[in-house]
Amino acid sequence: MCQRLNIASINLSFSRNAKLAMPRTYYTGEVAKLLGVSRRHLTRLLKKGVLQEPSVRNAYGYRQWSEADLEQAQEVLARRELFKYKPRKTC
Repeated sequence: MCQRLNIASINLSFSRNAKLAMPRTYYTGEVAKLLGVSRRHLTRLLKKGVLQEPSVRNAYGYRQWSEADLEQAQEVLARRELFKYKPRKTC
């Protein structure tokens, strides 16, 4: 004979209200604010190829930056600032 499985007796490791751990993503405006540059400057750097495109775009085509994308952008901007060409002022 087949035994009926009692669903109520199964212990699930998560509850209905618990959120699954999703990696945090940021929109371009949020990334620009965190990096201290304008959104327009960030998109210009993307178009020039200075920054790598974020790995994810949502269903509407907006860029979504992961933590790794944010760190990479931070490193690139720090290097640009460090090696920025500053001509000498002549009087």
